[in-house]
Amino acid sequence: SASARPPKLQRSTRRLVSLFVVLTFAFLAMGARLVTLQIVDAPAYARLAVAQRAREVTFPARRGAILDRNGNPLAISVDLHTVFVDPAHVEDIEVAARKLAPVLLQTVGSLREKLDGAVPGDRFEYLARQVPPKVAKRVKKLRIPGIYLQVEPKRFYPGGRLASHVLGFAG
Repeated sequence: SASARPPKLQRSTRRLVSLFVVLTFAFLAMGARLVTLQIVDAPAYARLAVAQRAREVTFPARRGAILDRNGNPLAISVDLHTVFVDPAHVEDIEVAARKLAPVLLQTVGSLREKLDGAVPGDRFEYLARQVPPKVAKRVKKLRIPGIYLQVEPKRFYPGGRLASHVLGFAG
């Protein structure tokens, strides 16, 4: 019969149709996934991306020394330390308060309140600001969990009010 196709041609046609169906489903699946990623889940992925790459870190400007014409300092910056606590990391508040009180020249009671945190779940509390390097070294030697040091500059004016109208004051 003239209308009958040869068996080889029938197999080729079936293969082409099968390949077309498989590729169509593959492209439809990829399209559906793209719609999900680009439209449905886009806000969540955008937040995740920002959290991974954007981080705000503030570096305080380092102020230089101001000298008079003879090279004597009129204003200088000195590095002091700030002692702070993460109450979640303090193991024994009472022991920590007793160890820190004589070093920071504070009462055990006031330190106990700070070490416990002003607000439940608080993760940061100042214990002392702008302490001299000797005090900072003593605090560091205590090795109390949850107690940390941070360098903080302080401006000093060795000449007192000399040229204060030109220099200004920072504090």
